[in-house]
Amino acid sequence: MNRAPIVFPLRFAAGGQAVQTTTRELSLEGVYVRCLVPPAVGTPLGMKLYLPGSPLADTVSGIVREVYSGGAREAGFWAEFVALGENERVHIEELLAGKARAAAASPSVPIGTMSLRGGKPISDPPPPGLAAHGAAAASAASVDPRRTFPRYNARFAVRFGSVQDFVLEYAANISAGGVFVQTESPPELETVVRVAMELPGGGLPVEAKAVVVHRVTPAQARATETMAGMGVQFVDSDDAFRERIDGAIASILGEQK
Repeated sequence: MNRAPIVFPLRFAAGGQAVQTTTRELSLEGVYVRCLVPPAVGTPLGMKLYLPGSPLADTVSGIVREVYSGGAREAGFWAEFVALGENERVHIEELLAGKARAAAASPSVPIGTMSLRGGKPISDPPPPGLAAHGAAAASAASVDPRRTFPRYNARFAVRFGSVQDFVLEYAANISAGGVFVQTESPPELETVVRVAMELPGGGLPVEAKAVVVHRVTPAQARATETMAGMGVQFVDSDDAFRERIDGAIASILGEQK
């Protein structure tokens, strides 16, 4: 089974509980879902795939086939698709083909990488539901076919860490799947952190769990002229959190008009 490393937001429902999280891998047969407390093998799922470039979420059914609690693989599970519809199959095939072309053309860019010489981070086209912003989206985030979801320049307060020891830092950019936090002391890869973000658009801070998937130490930042910090991927959130993230991105795009 050819699994491509593709990250995008995903919602799954199992046993009366709905979880908003993100993916790690995708194929025509199934998807690897990041999840700190995975469902048991054999659990049937209802899933919504927020695929890049699709105006609406693709609704699919699946069943948990493999479960991982950490170690060699990040905590999560592999969900096998059940009776994948033709439209959903086409969307996945197009995404996988685009990823293969991009991988052949150039190496992938880690989440949050920002060149201090270039001024702005690089990104993909707008996510589902935000394509209508058109030119505003293009000015907010330039295009990089190597990535599978967009990042938008934004500076806002972020507290991260444990309940007892929250550190105040600032975000450099945000996407539908995660955020890059500027910090001189980025945690180790695969560290699970809790983030509290004062998102653009106002409102009370929103909290979520996240996994560190990319880190740049101060020494690495100096050597590569990038920004020290960590890129985190959101996991195990709820629908209200997803709405706040979408609203924050819409607010950023609206400021570009």
